[in-house]
Amino acid sequence: MQLRLCKVCSKKIDRGRRSHKVFKEVKYCSRKCKGIAHSKIMQGRNNPNYKGGKSRCIECNAELAQRYSYRKTLMCRDCWPKQVRKENHPNWKGGITPLNILLRGSRKYSQWRVEVFKRDNFTCQDCGDDKGGNLNAHHIKHWAKYPELRFNIENGKTLCKECHLKLHNTKVKV
Repeated sequence: MQLRLCKVCSKKIDRGRRSHKVFKEVKYCSRKCKGIAHSKIMQGRNNPNYKGGKSRCIECNAELAQRYSYRKTLMCRDCWPKQVRKENHPNWKGGITPLNILLRGSRKYSQWRVEVFKRDNFTCQDCGDDKGGNLNAHHIKHWAKYPELRFNIENGKTLCKECHLKLHNTKVKV
């Protein structure tokens, strides 16, 4: 009976049913030991994916702690956001977002809503509902017809979702 020692844990490896040719190549007692050995062997320069040590930013030449890849280029955290904006972003479609969506998603619109809610004490002005998450800020004079009054707090009114839908003659979804 032939015996061999595992290169990682020095445990005896039995030939078992293996042929002599296959047993010659056996170096580890288990997959776990093989994994441990390969993780040690494949470090640094021995790894086929090794690219020569620490990478440097292509913009400012700073040493990179972490890789940020944009079209296979390397940039540091400070340079990455500056480069990948508007026209340089891979998903850029030429500024096609409508103005209405841009304005309704703006910080100014969000502040207008909060100011209207505060003024109306977070309560529906029609039915008196004050449940959280159920309120809408309604424009008294239409958003589309009066662009100069869009962010005027006096042009706002706090309504619950149900009253807001009734005001716009829309079916109430329950």
